[in-house]
Amino acid sequence: MRDYCESLLEPAGLPRSHQAMALLQLSWLRGWSGDLGQSRELFDRARARFREIGEAVAIATVVSLSEVEISLLEGDTERAGAIASAGVELATRRGDGAWRTQFLGPL
Repeated sequence: MRDYCESLLEPAGLPRSHQAMALLQLSWLRGWSGDLGQSRELFDRARARFREIGEAVAIATVVSLSEVEISLLEGDTERAGAIASAGVELATRRGDGAWRTQFLGPL
């Protein structure tokens, strides 16, 4: 199913922001099913797609939080903690309590 979903991304004509989010979701599926290498590859593609379209807010929030999750699945708690801490700091500076709470969870 996941391979099928991936094959639909390009020809579907979805906006690039939707493609990026779909790649991000697929990276979670791969990670949760134990395919950590593929999970990281899909995550990197999603982050690159978000950068290409200039989605700084998405990168600072949902992409960073996703990287925390993937790092935890990979067993890299140090990396996950560093990313989550940076997310907490950014959310605090911006006065965004909702995202601050999201980043505090993994800590």
